[in-house]
Parts: sequence; structure tokens; C-alpha cells
Amino acid sequence: MTVHTRSAWFFSEAAPALRGWVCYDAECAFCSATAKRFASLLAARGIKTTPLQTGWVRARLGLRPDEMAFIDSDGRTFGGAEAVARVCREIGWTWPVWAASRVPGVGALMRAGYRGVAAHRHCAGGECRIEKRSSTVTWAPLIALPSAAFALREILPAWAWMWALCAAIFVGCKWATLRNVSGAKLGSSLAYLFAWPGMDAKRFLHGRAKSAPRTTEWAAAEIKLVLGAALFFGVARFGPNDLAAAWIAMAGLVLALHCGAFHLASCAWRAAGRDADPVMDAPLLATSPAEFWSGRWNRGFSDLVRDLVLRPLRRAPRLALFAVFALSGLVHELVISVPARGGWGLPTAYFVLQGAAVALERSRIGKRLGLDRGLTGRLFAWAVIAGPAFFLFHPPFVREVVLPMLRAAGAI
Repeated sequence: MTVHTRSAWFFSEAAPALRGWVCYDAECAFCSATAKRFASLLAARGIKTTPLQTGWVRARLGLRPDEMAFIDSDGRTFGGAEAVARVCREIGWTWPVWAASRVPGVGALMRAGYRGVAAHRHCAGGECRIEKRSSTVTWAPLIALPSAAFALREILPAWAWMWALCAAIFVGCKWATLRNVSGAKLGSSLAYLFAWPGMDAKRFLHGRAKSAPRTTEWAAAEIKLVLGAALFFGVARFGPNDLAAAWIAMAGLVLALHCGAFHLASCAWRAAGRDADPVMDAPLLATSPAEFWSGRWNRGFSDLVRDLVLRPLRRAPRLALFAVFALSGLVHELVISVPARGGWGLPTAYFVLQGAAVALERSRIGKRLGLDRGLTGRLFAWAVIAGPAFFLFHPPFVREVVLPMLRAAGAI
């Protein structure tokens, strides 16, 4: 909401002529506490605070208590994230926040973040009282955040833009899963959004850890992190050519991030009592493609597609199977082929092949051949998963994204 009005009456006796007013929702405990906390800071800079429910605010501006507003000395009114940015402009030392909001795409990210906090503003200090779940609010960030990231495409290097796009999709998906869970405190919700890679909000927010991680598990996670970093920053530079260096570095990144850092996060949250099992479960031990994709590799994505695809299509299991892998293909096209500006269709082909392998494994012939178990299943799994991996991380991606990232990081 952004309304522009200019009138002399606005800053009369009822509203002293100061640098501005911050209007907040007095019926929201979180909003009131925040306004009280910053009241002295704002007052020292000529800015007063008043509830949106104040008579002269409601009567003369028609504001509703759904987002904060800032009224400047000229009588102009700004709402939501724009209001936050304008207040930061007036304070002085927070001016960089306002400046950042002027950067293309950043303003959209701020608006999406503000809407997310506003939707859960009643969660602070207690359980959420919001019962209705608007589908618009649920899915808007998953559309708005990647759209905002696209605004940075011509500004950032391809590799940096890829990470920005991944982060936008990740937070959007996290928000969608969080919206299906009620009764969570604001701090826990923020921890789930930004400090945990899993996608099962209900387990993380309301479950309890089955047991605390042992010292050996902490050590294993740390070792994977160190080994992955060594591959990325050390071994890759000794690759016989750029292609080999890129693949060594990608393996190191997966080992350090997915297997190491994410495992450490799991240990930390379980030590704190949260139900946060590792998102990677010894993928090298998978004895079939189905076991690899559904139970051992990136279980956060498995949790997400379980709720978004498998449950709605549970009466059509074959359709659900290929829908999951088609969705995986499209997501990887977005974060691999689009930044690389090439290799179109190869990630999708890779995941369609994975779907076909799972279907074969579950067929009568597959069961008769033992493709779903034992040594035969393990060999079959790694033949279809690792064999065509160059479809997924295709040459344009290696050339345009991975190698520039390694050079920027000083890894080669």
C-alpha cells in the first residue's frame, strides 16, 4: 500500500508537525512491543508512534490495521515494507536499508519478507491465533521471490545469480510448508525458514528428537565438511583439465554442504531437542533408485513432493511417480540451464530417466531381476544415477557457471 496525500490539516494540533509518524497495529502484541521498543529512538529523530486504530488516522486516511504505515512531514503515507524503508531513511545510520530497497529486485524481496512476518505477527510470544490459510499468501513468496531474483540476472555473475535463484526458490518452498502448520512460535518459525534445510515443518516445529547425536556422529559430519572443503579448495586445482576440476569441485561442494554442513545442522537441532533428522542418509548405500531418491538423497525435497504431489495423486501412483521426476527436472532446468543459458532439456531428460528406472525396478521384470535389492540393485542404481550425470550438470553449466565460480572463489 502506498498512498500519497498532501494537506495542511494533517499536521495540526491533533498531529504535531514533526518529521513523521509511525502507525502500527495496536491489536497485535508483536507490533505494539516493537513500536514501544523503538519509540525513544524514533522520538529522538522527530518521529512519533501512534496506533493505526487512532481516530484521526482511521478517519482521515482510511488505514486498515493490516500493515504498518509511515507518514512523512509532507503528509505522504507509505505502507508495509515501503514504510520500513522510509523510516530507515529518516533515522540515518539505517539509511543503507532504504538505499538497498531502491536496488531492482531487492524491494520485491523486502515486500515478500514483510508480508511473511506480517502474516505471522500474532505468533510472537505465543501460539499463532491465525486459523485461516490463504492460498495466495501461501504461494505468493514462491512466485515473488524467484521473480525478484530474475531482476538481478543481468547484474550478477551467472554463478552468483544461480545461488540467488536457489535461495529464492528454497525460501519460497519453506514458506509454503510452514503455512500448513499452526501453533508455532515466531522464533521457531524463523529458525525453520532460515536455519534448517529440511521441508517437514510439522516435525521440526512440534516434534521431539528421538535421541541426541553421539560424539561419533558430530565427528563424522565435521569430517565430511572438511573433506568436501579440501576437494573444493585443494584437490580441484590439480585436476588434469577444467572439466575434471569442475567435477571434483562439485563433488566437494555436495560433500561439504549437503553431507557435512546440513548434517551438522541436524546434530545441533537434535541436541536442542528438535526432530531434525539428517536430510542425507548415506546415499552411497542405496540398493535401488527408489531408495536413493525417496529415502537417502535430499530428503527435504522428498518431504516437499510428498505433500505437494504424491498425496494429491495417491490414486494414480504411476502418474504421481513421473510427476515428481518431471517437477525435479523443471526445477533443475531453472537453476542449471537458465543460469548457463544452454543445455536446455538435459536435466529434464535425466530425471525422466530416473523415473523410468524406478518404474522398471518396481515392475515384475525388475523384481525378478533383483533390481530393487542387494548387489544387483546397487549396481543398477549407480548405473542410472551416476552414468548419465553429465545430462544433469551439462557442459554449458560447467563452462558458464561452475568454472567462473571456482575462479571467483580461488579454487582453481
